[in-house]
Order: sequence, then C-alpha cells, then structure tokens
Amino acid sequence: HLEIYPKKNIYSCEKSLDYLQICGCRDRVDYEKYFYDFSIYAEKMRQVQKIVQTDNFRVGFLLCSNEKIELKHFQKFKIFLSSNHPFEDMYELSRCNYIIGPPSTYSMWASFVGNVPLCIIENKEQYIADLSSFRVIGINAQQ
Repeated sequence: HLEIYPKKNIYSCEKSLDYLQICGCRDRVDYEKYFYDFSIYAEKMRQVQKIVQTDNFRVGFLLCSNEKIELKHFQKFKIFLSSNHPFEDMYELSRCNYIIGPPSTYSMWASFVGNVPLCIIENKEQYIADLSSFRVIGINAQQ
C-alpha cells in the first residue's frame, strides 16, 4: 500500500521529535556514473528504515529526482514527493533528518546548508548497516 503525502506536510513535520524524514536524491543528468535505478534507492531506503524504525518514530521518505519517479518501487514506504523545483528541492533536502544520494554537489550542498547527515551511495552494492554511513558535509570534511 503506497502512502503519498501532500508536499505541504513535509514542512509541518520537518525534524520533529516523532517523525524521521529521510531523503533519497537521484540526478541522472549530472552523474551518469552514479545513476541508479529506482529499485536501488528503494533497497537503500529499506536498509535505512530497518536501522532507524522504532516505536517512537514514524519514518517518511522525501523523493527528489529530475525525472519522473517510478512509484511502483516505493509501495512499502510512507513517501513525500518533491516539487521538482531546484530551489524548493534543495530547501526540502536541507530540512530532512538524513539524506541518501549520489556524490553530487546537490546532495552535498543540502547536507552542508542544513547540517544534515548524508550517506553517499558510491555503488549499487553498497550496504547501509548503521548510521555511521552518514556524515555531515562540512568545510573540513574529508572526501
């Protein structure tokens, strides 16, 4: 059962104590090497949800892409769809609790601006075992 929430809801529950928001970001144009099928992002989302899901948190995923999102891969998640406007998406990314995405300037900038831990997906086989896979991008961060 696919639950899609209206865009306005992301602002009302951002970084609240009872709602954990995670963003999956996909950008085909700029990062062909790191372009992954939506099924790969769904698998990464399952891995992260397994880590963070508790009775105290509801987990929701904001999906951002510069292409049409294939929703069939996200049937088991509570999702928000981005507006697909570059500036609004950047703001929404920077307000999430965690970001999952390719090593793109876009996701790294959102991590830096919002002080949001980012898990950079280097390859489709990468397994996200715990939250140590996430780090905030900062001025002195090692790449």
